[in-house]
Amino acid sequence: MTDSFAPFRHIRSFYAEALPHWMEEYGRTKNMVHDPYGIDLTSHMTPIEFKTWQAIRTYDVPMYPQIPALQYFLDFANPFLKIAIECDGKQWHNAEKDKVRDKRLRADGWTIYRATGKECNRVMPDPWERFHRECSDDSTPTDEEQGAYWHDWFCNCIDGLVVAIKWSHFGKTAKDSEFHRHAGVTLAQHCSATGR
Repeated sequence: MTDSFAPFRHIRSFYAEALPHWMEEYGRTKNMVHDPYGIDLTSHMTPIEFKTWQAIRTYDVPMYPQIPALQYFLDFANPFLKIAIECDGKQWHNAEKDKVRDKRLRADGWTIYRATGKECNRVMPDPWERFHRECSDDSTPTDEEQGAYWHDWFCNCIDGLVVAIKWSHFGKTAKDSEFHRHAGVTLAQHCSATGR
């Protein structure tokens, strides 16, 4: 018989050793960047978690998989600013239990963003790349078409949520007011205190 909790005990043990050092360094230097591959975490990810991890790594957001908080494991989190992304696949998601969990985490200072499995699986070209390519093909989309695409990308795809989190919580400058508007909408939509 295999011990299905062994990987999580190993993860908790890894973070129990690493997090105090990370937090101490953050206190001195404000450095949030650490090796996310100190142990093998990707083999324990669900497909939607893996796609979220790819977005986090693509957009260079300092979030780490399976961070322990209270008695829970957060799918992806920044322990320094207490920000987390939870991937809600149908198989594991229980809305009532998640509300209780999120309430306890919020009381401990956490901000939780929740993405559905559908949003995690959705692949959409990055708007900057898409519109740059279209504009160079002499088929410039209208402002309305661009606005609709920006909204869809931010609000219905994990990449948009990750970019909005980076902009909002990690002080990255936004491109323009449309970016601000759509990023703000998706943050409100996905925040467990205000959204779903």
